[in-house]
Amino acid sequence: MLINFADKVVVGLAAKPIMEELNLTHEQFGFLGSSFFFLFAVAGVAGGFLANRVQTRHLLFAMAIAWSLVQFPMLATVTFETLVICRVLLGAGEGPAGPIALHALYKWFPDSLPCVPTAIVSPGSALGVTVAV
Repeated sequence: MLINFADKVVVGLAAKPIMEELNLTHEQFGFLGSSFFFLFAVAGVAGGFLANRVQTRHLLFAMAIAWSLVQFPMLATVTFETLVICRVLLGAGEGPAGPIALHALYKWFPDSLPCVPTAIVSPGSALGVTVAV
């Protein structure tokens, strides 16, 4: 969850250099910043359904591969369009992380301790933002 939340804020932290290098308007940068969330929620719901049908380790492995592959185009010369496409795909790849992580943890703990898995996963969001800043 740490990396997931760090990825969400990193573009905002690099706003000035990105806008200057790519000559982006504020509207374009707003579109870029929000593009991460275009498929994030849809993928989160889909990941929740998949978590009941596919082993969690396979889903997490596929998500890690997707996160990695989506970053490769950024090694080359980056355009606004490339950034938007990569951010949309990254959001789709990271959307299921929360539901899948909780699904996996709920399997490890007895039903008498329903709050423990959430208490384990939740700090990752705060730590991710803190590390990114």
